[in-house]
Amino acid sequence: MIIIAVDRYRRFYGYTQKQFAELINKERQTYILKEQGKVKFSPDEMRIIRDELKKHDNSLTIDTICFN
Repeated sequence: MIIIAVDRYRRFYGYTQKQFAELINKERQTYILKEQGKVKFSPDEMRIIRDELKKHDNSLTIDTICFN
């Protein structure tokens, strides 16, 4: 089973859903659906999010952020 952990990392590092939506160039409502696991993140979106979060913790990987 895939568990999306993006929301936990996003909140932990102080980002809003709006900021992450803008980061991946999506509407906030679309981003919310992605965070809830109702719509999949694309590989490019996962890389963008990983790169942003790595600014806080260089050990983060796509697997740790997007899959658990």
